[in-house]
Amino acid sequence: MDDTSTEDTVIEYREILRRENNCYFPVHVDISGVLLEYADRLRSSTIHTYAD
Repeated sequence: MDDTSTEDTVIEYREILRRENNCYFPVHVDISGVLLEYADRLRSSTIHTYAD
């Protein structure tokens, strides 16, 4: 996916969210995977493990 295509997709999603008053739309599997990985990275960077 090139930068123009990615930018167009982001703009399209923003327009949908701006127009629609609800969030009943399914999240595309590629986007949900990226969000899950990001959340996991955030979680792992904030959880401290303490050695006994």
